[in-house]
Amino acid sequence: MRVALSAAEAELAEVKPMVQLLQKELTDGKASFQRMQGSTNDTVNGLLQELKDTEDALSQERRARATSDEAHRYKVNELTNNLERAKEHIEQNVTRSKQSSSEKEMRVLQVCGVCVGHVNVKEPIACLHLHNPPNLVYH
Repeated sequence: MRVALSAAEAELAEVKPMVQLLQKELTDGKASFQRMQGSTNDTVNGLLQELKDTEDALSQERRARATSDEAHRYKVNELTNNLERAKEHIEQNVTRSKQSSSEKEMRVLQVCGVCVGHVNVKEPIACLHLHNPPNLVYH
């Protein structure tokens, strides 16, 4: 038994420094893990905050674009309406101009018809100079 006891004490003497080294490694490992865990938590929290800030910025940008798009749609509608009114106005002017031109041609023909009986006229304009009816308006 003494031999076994001495062998056990010798083995214990060999293991004691190893246990102390393992305990130091365990303490160092725990400290390193805590530092790494803290660093990881800080990184994750920083990334989450960055993600939230980016989402907020994108949301603001979407709202601003929606407002801008609505303003552009309103302006396009306004310009389209103005264009339609201008087109109608131009068409009315063209119609009036054609009607006025047609009326003038009829009057010229009427005046020329009167002139043919009196004078040998080759040009309708010369006829107008000879007979200027009071109801014929020149523009």
